[in-house]
Amino acid sequence: GSVVTFINGEGPGAVLAGFPITGGYGSVPPSYGSTQSLWGAGIICYQASPTITCNVLTGNTGVAGAQVNGVALYCYGGGVACLYSNATVVRNVIHGNTAYYAGGIYVNFGNPRIADNLIYDNSATAVGGGAVLYYGGILANNTLVRNSAGTGGGLYLVSSPGIGHYSITSNIITHARSGGGVYLASSATGSRFAYNDVWNNTGGTDYSLPQGEDFAGELPARNAGEFRTAV
Repeated sequence: GSVVTFINGEGPGAVLAGFPITGGYGSVPPSYGSTQSLWGAGIICYQASPTITCNVLTGNTGVAGAQVNGVALYCYGGGVACLYSNATVVRNVIHGNTAYYAGGIYVNFGNPRIADNLIYDNSATAVGGGAVLYYGGILANNTLVRNSAGTGGGLYLVSSPGIGHYSITSNIITHARSGGGVYLASSATGSRFAYNDVWNNTGGTDYSLPQGEDFAGELPARNAGEFRTAV
């Protein structure tokens, strides 16, 4: 299962600090539904918003299609998975973790604050070697380096009107080993991607046509590095 679980509505006063977190596999939250999807090989936050700080998350191995009793299992979030969570994830080292989606950090709804972390050498079979943000999340002042995935080796982003938005500011996203630096699967007004340094990523950096107010006509001026429209 997951090394650490926050699944009982914990708030910011629940603090995980100063631990090595390793050897995780992922788990299914009670009442979540699908038993094929495992979450958070290292740490899972499901409907809980703890404070996670100054830990080292490494060597957590989320499955990517492994057959268990005839059922294919897929893990989302090799290091940390935040589902419907407003967790605070700050000043951690997250490296050498694997998963199907999001080798480093996975966000699915909620608005967790992910700041001042070093996220490197993580990998995902599908998307988001460093991180995946679905319909929420604040990613600020992090360094994502040498991560890899099929798509979005550094970062994979999704937002939608009326569902959820992300904010990506002042991050360094560099030296992705595959999949490119950033892949913007979809964006909506209210999402933010500004003042980031994105450079030297294998596969470049791909964007679909962004609609958010902080994108239109401003990418080269507001962010450093490689920017081109996805084909």
